[in-house]
Order: sequence, then C-alpha cells, then structure tokens
Amino acid sequence: MPSLEQIISHPKNSFSASHFLIKFGKCDRLHGHNYHVTVQLQYDQIDLSIPIDFRKLNNAIQQEIQLLDQKILLPQHSPEIQILSTLKGKNWGVSVDNKYYSFPKQDVLLMDGVEQITTENLAIYLHQKLGNWFRREGFSRLVKSLEVLVTENLGNQSKFSAPI
Repeated sequence: MPSLEQIISHPKNSFSASHFLIKFGKCDRLHGHNYHVTVQLQYDQIDLSIPIDFRKLNNAIQQEIQLLDQKILLPQHSPEIQILSTLKGKNWGVSVDNKYYSFPKQDVLLMDGVEQITTENLAIYLHQKLGNWFRREGFSRLVKSLEVLVTENLGNQSKFSAPI
C-alpha cells in the first residue's frame, strides 16, 4: 500500500538550553546544548483533500520549542534531585550530589514526567506535546505515526516514533 510522509525540519525549529545529567561523569556539571527538532509524519491513507498546513505545524513546533529555549531544564520527578522554592518563592533551589544551585524561576522549566534531561526524554516530551496539538486540531485521524527527532550535537540524536 502506498504511503506518504512529511518531514518538517525548519531552521527555526531549534533551541538552546542548559541541563545536567546525574551520574554521567563530566555531564554532572551544568552545561548547555543547541538542539534541533525534526518532525516526520506518516499517513495511513493518502488524502490530499485535507492537508496539514506546514505553517500551522511549524508554529505548533516553535511554540513548544519556545518554552524550552534559553531555559535551565530540570526533571521534576528525579529521585536524585531535590527542588525547593526559595527566596520568597522567586527562585528554585536545586540540591543534587553535594551541590546546591539557586535559579530564578523564570529561567527554569520544570519538566513533568521526566527523571533525566536527555535527548531521548526530550523527543518523548515533544512527541506528547505535539500529539496533543494534532488531537486538538482534529488531525490525529489522518496521521498514522508521528516521529520526533531531537539532535543535541552533530551525531548525537534521539528519535521517538509512535501513533498519536
């Protein structure tokens, strides 16, 4: 059976963020990356009478990316990290492995359902967010599979693919 795929890899679908990885050697330290997001759609049936507008999809991707861009990404449910509100509720205090950080809340994104900030978890996180968008827009019945590829550095990337 013929199939159709769309690949969305707009240059604007990029973001920069900081994180640390628990028990990963030098990656334990706070550091950052420039990420790029590519989205691929696979259609079950080819129905060109109801196209998905690339502009709308790119806007949805970029809205999710904006929430991550220039942020310190913290896993909200890590058993290794303790996150407390400090300084009259203006900062997040973060305690991990004999280190303590204090970050202004507006500079942080607490990622729900994530235990470690990795490209794998970012791909899953964005897949969930974009899947919600497809369902809200009524496109989920058209798309057989949504694939999200997150590239951290040249050669380091993770892909998550699943039905919406």
